Amino acid sequence: LTQVYYNSEVINPYFTSHSTFSGKFGHQVGVQLGYQFNNHWSLESGVFYNQYQQSFKEYNATMRRDGIMYIDQLDIPLMVRYSLILKKSETPNVLSFKAGLNYGSVFYYQVNSDEVFLTTNVLKSNHYDLDKIVYNSIQLGYTFGVDFDAYLTKRMAFNTSLGSIYQSQYTNFPFFNNDTKRPSQLSGSISVGIKFKF
Repeated sequence: LTQVYYNSEVINPYFTSHSTFSGKFGHQVGVQLGYQFNNHWSLESGVFYNQYQQSFKEYNATMRRDGIMYIDQLDIPLMVRYSLILKKSETPNVLSFKAGLNYGSVFYYQVNSDEVFLTTNVLKSNHYDLDKIVYNSIQLGYTFGVDFDAYLTKRMAFNTSLGSIYQSQYTNFPFFNNDTKRPSQLSGSISVGIKFKF
């Protein structure tokens, strides 16, 4: 499950400074690989497909707009992990902290909205279900998280992971303050899965 829970002010031809956003639950699936140097340190990367969802509202004197925005994105993190062994046995419990960089590529974008306009005392209402738009946008940012692994056998563990990504378009990297039209975004995820040790 993924959710956007912070998006800096968006100003572009569609959204204005009157727009407000709130995150909705989306989904994430993927695979990651890691190389363990010793009991504590490892390096990992992977590929994840995310669909982020955000609801938005925009009100002014002549217009009201409500809708949902869908963003389909591939994320490729590169992280360093530090692990603590909580239970030393053939089937240990391991708590890990990880942090690094994230490369994101937005490839689809969709907005569904209801719009109401008041012009010359005439009320006009429109509903839009837009098709997915091919949208090529490169994101760069930082990622960090916490993992818990409960090994069921020597080679297989049940994994629970909490993670966050703070990112913006690559022109804003690394400080995210170069272009106010490119909002910085903080998103979080919670995932469960199976980890195999080779």
